[in-house]
Amino acid sequence: MKQIKLKVTYIQIFFLLSIFVTFLPNGLIYASGKAAQIVRVIYLVQFFIYSVTIFLCAKKSLRLIKAPVIGFMVWGIILLLVTINYTKDLMKVFRAAVYLLGILTIFLIVSYMFSYQSEKVFLMIYRIFTVFSFFNLATVILAPNGLFSYGWQGATYWFGGKFITFYMYYIWLCLYSIKRRNRNIIAFVLPLAAGIFMCTRIRCSTGIACICVTVLLILGRKIVVRIKPWMLITIVLGITTVMIFSNVLFNNPMIQYFVVNVLHRSSVMTGRVEIYNAFLKIMRTDIWLGAGYDNAIIMQNTTLGYLNAQNGILDVITQTGLIGLIPFVYTIYAFLNVGYGYFNNIENQLAAIFLIGFFFCSFGEISFNSYFFFLLALVSGDLSKVVGKRLGLHVSLKTK
Repeated sequence: MKQIKLKVTYIQIFFLLSIFVTFLPNGLIYASGKAAQIVRVIYLVQFFIYSVTIFLCAKKSLRLIKAPVIGFMVWGIILLLVTINYTKDLMKVFRAAVYLLGILTIFLIVSYMFSYQSEKVFLMIYRIFTVFSFFNLATVILAPNGLFSYGWQGATYWFGGKFITFYMYYIWLCLYSIKRRNRNIIAFVLPLAAGIFMCTRIRCSTGIACICVTVLLILGRKIVVRIKPWMLITIVLGITTVMIFSNVLFNNPMIQYFVVNVLHRSSVMTGRVEIYNAFLKIMRTDIWLGAGYDNAIIMQNTTLGYLNAQNGILDVITQTGLIGLIPFVYTIYAFLNVGYGYFNNIENQLAAIFLIGFFFCSFGEISFNSYFFFLLALVSGDLSKVVGKRLGLHVSLKTK
């Protein structure tokens, strides 16, 4: 095997650390009896690592002030101001700031990868998610009911609840698909089957549906890539609007009969109808600016005390209102618009299809998270130039 030297710089080390602390195995952390103290320390560590990483990128003269990032920064400022105004909890404000810094750091890592056409950075990210996903899947196989049960989240695995467990594997599946040179059907059957098996074990029906939709989109990718960014965003916002007013539909006796007797589901579809009713109440008071980061506005307006809106767009509105939704949607549009020019590449087509999978999940869960933003940044550059062939690597440390 051919040997080449791979020089690892300080900035790449902090990239590695940033990715690690962003996608931590939270399940193990919350299994500890001192989870609260550990989490506080982790936030401080994250703040330090993100700050140093951003500083090192600034020294590289890496251009961060781009249209997509400006949109995100405007949304972030609104989120911080609303959180400060809505709560006197300084720790919550600090957590919000660290969350925003983490996503900015992700943007920088991906921007660096594209700017320097760095195969090393892509391989580093791929290998981290490969290792994480291996332990993730092993945990699900060995402990299908979770390592332990954590309050509202229920069964908790290596990286958290069932949805985070799925998102972790889904991102790896995306990176695997992008990196794979021999893209025949056999190469994908086992990873896709493993994903469905995992979702079945953890009872994540949203994940199963998402994987099935992803397969259909891959098969019809020549049509999918013709969907322009504004079309995709319009579809997402349109479906979300219909869902908000779905309480009228689900109150129909015939629809209730079909849901209960045919689909064998609750007549309130796991509480989402009540959540949508609560959202209509919220529209009268906090519709413009929301209630800030990690708020309890849905819990306060539902009988059973649901913790969140169980919908990506509605969750954004509960945090920053309709005013904050504007820069948030613009951020998504700007990233997609920049990346649209690269959709002739199979690598970018696959990344875009997996991103659509996150939009699909957003109709029933909170999928606009760090995983989503990582994938959003990934579609904005030419992936064909950073996906390298497998090589034998000798690692040395470059200090300057």
